[in-house]
Amino acid sequence: MNTIELRNSFHQLIDSFNNENALSKFYSIMLKMDENKDGTLWSRLNSDDRNELERADFESNEDSNLIPQHEILNKHKKWL
Repeated sequence: MNTIELRNSFHQLIDSFNNENALSKFYSIMLKMDENKDGTLWSRLNSDDRNELERADFESNEDSNLIPQHEILNKHKKWL
């Protein structure tokens, strides 16, 4: 998919998306990405790794995807 096709698909996706909370978070992510131009570490990552990190960042902003700290501590207390 070339840049123009990607942008058109992206615009269509945004126009069809009705979750205001997710749109707001995605907008914030896009602003941060625009402000933080590619650094040395980021530029060394391949496209798949970049996409995975962006997806993980986006998903980490959904409360339903988070695990409370006390659960993590209990699960891993033998190593802490």
